[in-house]
Amino acid sequence: MKLHEAGELAGARARYREALARDPGHLAARYNLGRALARGGELEAALEVLAQLRAAKCPECQERILAAASDDDWAPARARARYRELTAGVEDELATVEQAAELARAWLEDPLANAAPPQLSPRHAVAAEILCTTCDPEDAGPGGDDIRDRPRGAEAVTRWYRAVHRQAREHRGLVIGEALRCRKGCCQFKRDDAEQDEDGEERLRRNTLYLERVCFKTLGERALWIKRLSFLDGG
Repeated sequence: MKLHEAGELAGARARYREALARDPGHLAARYNLGRALARGGELEAALEVLAQLRAAKCPECQERILAAASDDDWAPARARARYRELTAGVEDELATVEQAAELARAWLEDPLANAAPPQLSPRHAVAAEILCTTCDPEDAGPGGDDIRDRPRGAEAVTRWYRAVHRQAREHRGLVIGEALRCRKGCCQFKRDDAEQDEDGEERLRRNTLYLERVCFKTLGERALWIKRLSFLDGG
């Protein structure tokens, strides 16, 4: 990026291509290569980069395409009909937070039968946690929550959740309810099968794991990627 910012576009393009040769899925390098090409007047090559991002249909790819609208490096390309074609309707292709929550719920219900949602990005950190309502207070985590587990990263979370799902299905209960409400990028889920105590307060069933919430990085009302998965352990 230092070469790019200094206007040394040939050197910047070479660096981005080297990064892509090592890792073809490096979206930042791909997008920045397009920026450097557009800024240097190689508009057809720059638009081909946008076409690659559009064809990939991943939420982060779509975010990058939308960023081009306010990126000065892309200014020379905006008059081209192909630029307008490649950027038209991109935001509409992003799932709403509610739609993304349903995709996440389906995967969490059965992570072997259902594909992971596109919002579970391998390029962004995602935190997963089991909040334990009956754990030892000495294990309390930040904010006083008792946290039994907290893996990070999409790949780690996927492996972790498959193990959690298998264990829960074989040895205990697992409740993946429907989304109750979504606010500020976080969706709360119903605690189906929760019991009521004599005071009318909700009480989680013992030996049962409940999906509590899914939080997303958002662009307006659209979901980009999952930031956090939270479960409650009834003990």
